Amino acid sequence: MRHLNHPNILKLSDIINPLPYEQFRDVYLVTEFMESDLEEVINSKQELSADHIQFFMYQIVCATKVMRIIDRARCFIL
Repeated sequence: MRHLNHPNILKLSDIINPLPYEQFRDVYLVTEFMESDLEEVINSKQELSADHIQFFMYQIVCATKVMRIIDRARCFIL
């Protein structure tokens, strides 16, 4: 994810390892700052138009397509 550059996918800045490692239960991923997330938009009092929903779905489909392409390419590399 760190080397992935796509407008619909968050950029990974860092991975924070838990201390001590023996009690490892969580993974912390540091990503770029986003002013809001999809959950916040969906739960807001602002009514979502059909255009909003279509735009969100388009972004999700684009990101999913990129992730599938990367997964397939990884299979050929391994």
